[in-house]
Amino acid sequence: MPSRFSANKGPSCQYSLTAKDVYLLCFSYYDFHTFLDIQPKGGTYIYSSSEAFDEEMLVDHQRVRNWIDYFGFELYGTLGRERERSGFHARGHIHGPGIEEMVETIKPEVLIPLHTQEREFFERFEELCKVLWPEKGKMIKCGL
Repeated sequence: MPSRFSANKGPSCQYSLTAKDVYLLCFSYYDFHTFLDIQPKGGTYIYSSSEAFDEEMLVDHQRVRNWIDYFGFELYGTLGRERERSGFHARGHIHGPGIEEMVETIKPEVLIPLHTQEREFFERFEELCKVLWPEKGKMIKCGL
């Protein structure tokens, strides 16, 4: 096995130290201590998890901010309770302005709204694309 890989087939910390511009690392809140082995100096940190919805999560977000500042990362995404300003959101739901931007940017042929009760919101997209509404127990055929 090449020396740059550890037994679990991932890059070793030693190799990561010499090839920092080669890797994109994925870390959760509970993995930040691992940066102590890698010792990155600068970089980009993309925060794409949910906003803080209680005081304990606000404290956790401050800890994340401390790690980001300590290692000199540039933060993309918003910590705390300011999800609407973030630009990133990974919880499975998207807010209205995000849907508008997505449709205007992607320009889909077909849009299938899911998990919504706001049919009138999606009427605005009917001139840009075909909007198909799912019905319980029925298959949607959209030519894909």
